[in-house]
Amino acid sequence: GIVVTESLSQAVALANDYAPEHLCLLVQNPWEHLSAIQNAGGVFLGERSFEVLG
Repeated sequence: GIVVTESLSQAVALANDYAPEHLCLLVQNPWEHLSAIQNAGGVFLGERSFEVLG
């Protein structure tokens, strides 16, 4: 599924609270935001990262 939030900081907080098995960061410069993610099984960065490869 897809979750849409009002801000990136709200999305990061939700991801850290929810701790998804697979988290796709589909934002500009995803590497800049990776350090904010504390709880996720696998993090896929950018639109060219495919969950099926993880």
